Amino acid sequence: MASTPLAIDIASTSLPSAKVSNVQELTADNLAAEWEHLLGNLGGLRGEQLRLAGLPAIIGPKTLVIRFPDCYTAAYDVCREESCLEQIRASLMQRTGSEWQVCVELLPSSAAGPVQPRRLSTQELLQLPLFRTAAEKLGAELIQLDPGFFPGTAHRGFSPASADPRDDEED
Repeated sequence: MASTPLAIDIASTSLPSAKVSNVQELTADNLAAEWEHLLGNLGGLRGEQLRLAGLPAIIGPKTLVIRFPDCYTAAYDVCREESCLEQIRASLMQRTGSEWQVCVELLPSSAAGPVQPRRLSTQELLQLPLFRTAAEKLGAELIQLDPGFFPGTAHRGFSPASADPRDDEED
């Protein structure tokens, strides 16, 4: 299935007015933490769909590319819609104070391997809102990470209905 990248020229589209706060430059060094922050702002289903693409790439000045493996065509179709792109651009504008171009691509099957979450460094983890707040407000320290722990990845297969309420009871 051949697909062409969808690029939106932000100069020709109007962004909803968003108050610029907590301006943070987006760089390769802080991309993982800032992307998690953006996904949290988008929330719910949209954030989870974008998470399927893995970490986006900064391919040029103020240009972000989100690449979906070909097994996520439904998520790709939703995320390349103008309403989703507008939300991403507005969130980037609010966070960075700059306008960004956002491209969404569907990788050909030969280029798409399974998306493996990248293990974040201690410094990157401490930039995530949960860890940062725990460190700042509670004086928490990051001591050890369990193998396979990747914050920001959904736990597939878990649902509240499948949880055993007896697990919460104390003996």
